[in-house]
Amino acid sequence: MIASPPGAAGSAVIREARGDDIVRLLELEDSAFDEEAWTREMIEDELAGPDRRYFVVEVGGRVAGYAGVFLGLDSAEIMTIAIEPAVRRRGLGRRLMETLLDCARQAGLGQVMLEVAATSPPAINLYKSLGFEEIGRRLRYYQPSGRDALVMRLWLGPVSLNQHNHRPLA
Repeated sequence: MIASPPGAAGSAVIREARGDDIVRLLELEDSAFDEEAWTREMIEDELAGPDRRYFVVEVGGRVAGYAGVFLGLDSAEIMTIAIEPAVRRRGLGRRLMETLLDCARQAGLGQVMLEVAATSPPAINLYKSLGFEEIGRRLRYYQPSGRDALVMRLWLGPVSLNQHNHRPLA
Protein backbone atom coordinates (compact mmCIF):
# COMPACT_ATOMS: atom_id res chain seq x y z
CA MET A 1 0.00 0.00 0.00
CA ILE A 2 1.11 3.52 -0.75
CA ALA A 3 -0.05 6.35 1.52
CA SER A 4 -1.03 9.59 -0.15
CA PRO A 5 0.81 12.88 0.28
CA PRO A 6 -0.44 15.57 2.67
CA GLY A 7 -3.38 17.52 1.23
CA ALA A 8 -4.94 14.61 -0.62
CA ALA A 9 -8.53 13.65 0.11
CA GLY A 10 -8.85 12.05 3.54
CA SER A 11 -6.55 9.14 4.24
CA ALA A 12 -5.95 7.98 0.66
CA VAL A 13 -4.13 4.71 0.10
CA ILE A 14 -3.13 3.11 -3.22
CA ARG A 15 -3.09 -0.69 -3.42
CA GLU A 16 -3.25 -3.43 -6.04
CA ALA A 17 -6.76 -4.08 -7.34
CA ARG A 18 -8.33 -7.40 -6.34
CA GLY A 19 -11.14 -9.56 -7.63
CA ASP A 20 -13.43 -8.43 -4.81
CA ASP A 21 -13.13 -4.83 -6.13
CA ILE A 22 -14.97 -5.62 -9.37
CA VAL A 23 -18.44 -4.44 -8.30
CA ARG A 24 -16.98 -1.09 -7.21
CA LEU A 25 -14.89 -0.81 -10.38
CA LEU A 26 -18.06 -1.28 -12.43
CA GLU A 27 -19.68 1.60 -10.51
CA LEU A 28 -16.65 3.80 -11.18
CA GLU A 29 -16.72 2.86 -14.87
CA ASP A 30 -20.39 3.81 -15.14
CA SER A 31 -19.86 7.16 -13.39
CA ALA A 32 -16.83 8.05 -15.49
CA PHE A 33 -17.60 6.66 -18.93
CA ASP A 34 -21.39 6.25 -19.22
CA GLU A 35 -22.22 4.35 -22.40
CA GLU A 36 -18.56 3.52 -23.06
CA ALA A 37 -17.96 1.89 -19.66
CA TRP A 38 -16.25 -1.48 -19.58
CA THR A 39 -18.38 -4.52 -18.81
CA ARG A 40 -17.80 -6.88 -15.89
CA GLU A 41 -16.20 -9.40 -18.26
CA MET A 42 -13.83 -6.76 -19.64
CA ILE A 43 -12.74 -5.72 -16.14
CA GLU A 44 -12.24 -9.34 -15.07
CA ASP A 45 -10.16 -10.00 -18.19
CA GLU A 46 -8.03 -6.92 -17.54
CA LEU A 47 -7.40 -7.79 -13.88
CA ALA A 48 -6.39 -11.34 -14.87
CA GLY A 49 -4.43 -10.36 -17.98
CA PRO A 50 -0.72 -11.07 -18.24
CA ASP A 51 1.57 -8.04 -18.12
CA ARG A 52 -1.18 -5.86 -16.63
CA ARG A 53 -1.12 -4.01 -13.32
CA TYR A 54 -4.23 -2.46 -11.79
CA PHE A 55 -4.40 -0.26 -8.71
CA VAL A 56 -7.18 1.30 -6.67
CA VAL A 57 -7.10 4.39 -4.49
CA GLU A 58 -9.05 4.15 -1.27
CA VAL A 59 -10.30 7.24 0.54
CA GLY A 60 -11.57 6.61 4.04
CA GLY A 61 -11.55 2.87 3.34
CA ARG A 62 -13.73 3.17 0.20
CA VAL A 63 -12.42 2.60 -3.34
CA ALA A 64 -12.61 6.05 -4.96
CA GLY A 65 -10.70 5.39 -8.17
CA TYR A 66 -8.72 2.90 -10.18
CA ALA A 67 -6.27 2.72 -13.03
CA GLY A 68 -4.38 0.12 -15.04
CA VAL A 69 -1.40 -0.29 -17.31
CA PHE A 70 -0.34 -2.88 -19.87
CA LEU A 71 3.40 -3.53 -19.79
CA GLY A 72 4.37 -4.54 -23.32
CA LEU A 73 7.71 -5.58 -24.76
CA ASP A 74 8.92 -2.10 -25.62
CA SER A 75 6.29 0.29 -24.27
CA ALA A 76 3.54 0.59 -21.70
CA GLU A 77 -0.05 1.57 -22.41
CA ILE A 78 -2.37 3.21 -19.92
CA MET A 79 -5.53 1.15 -20.20
CA THR A 80 -7.91 3.20 -18.05
CA ILE A 81 -8.22 5.59 -15.15
CA ALA A 82 -11.43 6.54 -13.36
CA ILE A 83 -11.95 8.67 -10.25
CA GLU A 84 -15.24 9.01 -8.38
CA PRO A 85 -16.73 12.43 -9.26
CA ALA A 86 -17.04 13.50 -5.59
CA VAL A 87 -13.27 13.29 -5.03
CA ARG A 88 -11.92 14.56 -8.35
CA ARG A 89 -9.41 17.42 -8.46
CA ARG A 90 -7.72 16.30 -5.23
CA GLY A 91 -4.62 14.72 -6.76
CA LEU A 92 -5.87 11.12 -6.68
CA GLY A 93 -5.71 10.69 -10.47
CA ARG A 94 -2.17 12.06 -10.48
CA ARG A 95 -1.15 9.62 -7.74
CA LEU A 96 -2.61 6.68 -9.69
CA MET A 97 -0.87 7.84 -12.87
CA GLU A 98 2.45 8.19 -11.03
CA THR A 99 2.00 4.63 -9.74
CA LEU A 100 1.44 3.35 -13.30
CA LEU A 101 4.44 5.29 -14.60
CA ASP A 102 6.58 3.78 -11.82
CA CYS A 103 5.45 0.30 -12.97
CA ALA A 104 6.59 1.10 -16.52
CA ARG A 105 9.94 2.41 -15.28
CA GLN A 106 10.48 -0.67 -13.11
CA ALA A 107 9.72 -2.84 -16.16
CA GLY A 108 12.51 -0.99 -18.01
CA LEU A 109 10.18 0.47 -20.63
CA GLY A 110 11.16 3.66 -22.41
CA GLN A 111 7.74 5.06 -23.30
CA VAL A 112 4.11 5.12 -22.18
CA MET A 113 1.19 5.55 -24.56
CA LEU A 114 -2.45 6.40 -23.94
CA GLU A 115 -5.64 7.50 -25.65
CA VAL A 116 -7.85 10.16 -24.09
CA ALA A 117 -11.17 11.62 -25.21
CA ALA A 118 -10.48 14.85 -27.10
CA THR A 119 -13.46 16.30 -25.21
CA SER A 120 -11.85 15.80 -21.76
CA PRO A 121 -9.71 18.87 -20.94
CA PRO A 122 -9.14 17.89 -17.28
CA ALA A 123 -7.66 14.52 -18.27
CA ILE A 124 -5.64 16.04 -21.13
CA ASN A 125 -4.25 18.69 -18.77
CA LEU A 126 -3.28 16.02 -16.20
CA TYR A 127 -1.42 14.01 -18.83
CA LYS A 128 0.36 17.09 -20.19
CA SER A 129 1.39 18.08 -16.66
CA LEU A 130 3.00 14.63 -16.32
CA GLY A 131 4.99 15.21 -19.53
CA PHE A 132 2.79 13.46 -22.12
CA GLU A 133 2.66 15.00 -25.57
CA GLU A 134 -0.04 14.67 -28.19
CA ILE A 135 1.19 12.65 -31.17
CA GLY A 136 -2.02 11.87 -33.06
CA ARG A 137 -5.78 11.62 -33.18
CA ARG A 138 -8.10 8.66 -33.68
CA LEU A 139 -11.31 9.81 -35.32
CA ARG A 140 -14.54 8.45 -33.79
CA TYR A 141 -12.45 6.12 -31.56
CA TYR A 142 -14.90 5.92 -28.66
CA GLN A 143 -18.07 3.99 -29.39
CA PRO A 144 -20.99 4.39 -29.36
CA SER A 145 -20.50 8.17 -28.85
CA GLY A 146 -18.17 8.63 -31.81
CA ARG A 147 -15.88 10.97 -29.86
CA ASP A 148 -12.32 11.39 -31.10
CA ALA A 149 -9.34 10.26 -29.04
CA LEU A 150 -6.02 12.02 -28.73
CA VAL A 151 -3.02 9.70 -28.76
CA MET A 152 -0.39 10.80 -26.25
CA ARG A 153 3.12 9.59 -25.44
CA LEU A 154 5.58 10.05 -22.61
CA TRP A 155 9.27 9.18 -22.93
CA LEU A 156 10.52 7.77 -19.65
CA GLY A 157 14.23 7.53 -20.11
CA PRO A 158 17.01 6.35 -22.35
CA VAL A 159 15.52 5.10 -25.59
CA SER A 160 16.92 2.26 -27.63
CA LEU A 161 16.76 2.20 -31.42
CA ASN A 162 14.00 -0.40 -31.17
CA GLN A 163 11.78 2.02 -29.22
CA HIS A 164 11.89 4.44 -32.13
CA ASN A 165 11.01 1.63 -34.54
CA HIS A 166 14.33 2.21 -36.28
CA ARG A 167 16.55 -0.60 -37.35
CA PRO A 168 20.30 -0.36 -37.02
CA LEU A 169 22.14 0.22 -40.25
CA ALA A 170 23.74 -2.92 -41.69
